[in-house]
Amino acid sequence: MAVAVVVVGLLLGVVVSPIAAAVATIYLEANYSGLSLDLDVFSGNASLPWSLGIASLRISPGYEVVGYEAPAFQGYYMVWDEDAPSLGSIWSSRILSFKVRPVTNDLVLSPNNLQNVVSVYQASNFSGQRRSLHLGKATFNSPLARAVMSIKVTPGYLFVAFDGPDQSGKSTSFAADAEALATWDARILSYDLRRVSNATVTPATLVPPPRPSTPPTPTSTDEATNYTTIILVCTAAVVVLVGLVGLCLLRRIKAAKSKGTSTSQGATSRHSQDESASLAISFDAIYKLALDGSLLSLEQLIGCGAYAEVWRASFQSQPVAVKTLLSNRATNQGISDFVHEIALMASFDSPYIVRVLGATWHRPSDLKCIMELMNLGDLKDYLAHHSPSAYPWSQKLAAIQAIANALV
Repeated sequence: MAVAVVVVGLLLGVVVSPIAAAVATIYLEANYSGLSLDLDVFSGNASLPWSLGIASLRISPGYEVVGYEAPAFQGYYMVWDEDAPSLGSIWSSRILSFKVRPVTNDLVLSPNNLQNVVSVYQASNFSGQRRSLHLGKATFNSPLARAVMSIKVTPGYLFVAFDGPDQSGKSTSFAADAEALATWDARILSYDLRRVSNATVTPATLVPPPRPSTPPTPTSTDEATNYTTIILVCTAAVVVLVGLVGLCLLRRIKAAKSKGTSTSQGATSRHSQDESASLAISFDAIYKLALDGSLLSLEQLIGCGAYAEVWRASFQSQPVAVKTLLSNRATNQGISDFVHEIALMASFDSPYIVRVLGATWHRPSDLKCIMELMNLGDLKDYLAHHSPSAYPWSQKLAAIQAIANALV
């Protein structure tokens, strides 16, 4: 049941705070695992924990992620326009600012010396003089001519090395990092750097099977397919229901904002805020939810989205979850929306919905929402780390039923 409640909490979180469908998702760990962050079209510096490393990413067709080695989009950079289960050793712990934008095909159309697709080194074990390479063909000059001893390659790309000038002579290829080149140590004179997907692939010819003379007898596979279809239909129905409820909730939020604006004009704030932001933000809707912030202790970051992050914390020695805005979202409008979200979530009274325990703030930008802590964590991570036998369909159906109960 705890997992079911998590699902409801996550779904309602999305409904209450509408965000455009994610264009990209970045992950702290390789293979799309660990803490993740959904992004729309975006540009900015990486904040913790993302400044410590981005190991993999997903990107929607028609968009690209551009990662830079320095803040404010400075220094060397790399572009990804398709899913990358690993950013490789060159970039997995190097990105300090990035952009999510419509695809430009920049690596191919505008190659330049700041694009770092491959790094070559004058000594083994990735030491000595280093040079960053962009896509294309070239011949090394001194001091790297016949002096390359180790290579780092961004996953998805192929470094073809030649022992003669202008891509002549014998050749070998590197599609992954090589700390030593064996027989190719101090031998490479020219190269051709390209995407792996550019390699020629001979398509296979598919021959359709002969049509059976008699109708096939239903098998257990057919029954499983029918069962899967039923599950997909039920899931689609739940998604539609969530969308309808989300529309209703959005209308309630807009109505609450309008009411709060009309009633707050000319009124004196109940709280002694220390900056001009307090003049534009009303905390009336959550005044009765205020708790003593000195009793709250943040312990561990457990989730991060496009506008807020969630922490495991303790309040009066009891485990709780705390939601707080990201620093770049703590604008007057963002804080005001967060206030209305907290008020709306606090109005829910259902055993199937995550309960709001209260809120705390010293100034507007410090606003925190204190909620029940779901002991089994995020459903997506739970499914990823537990086999079907550990979480069978009987429990999954119970979770789906809990979602439906929460929406009624």
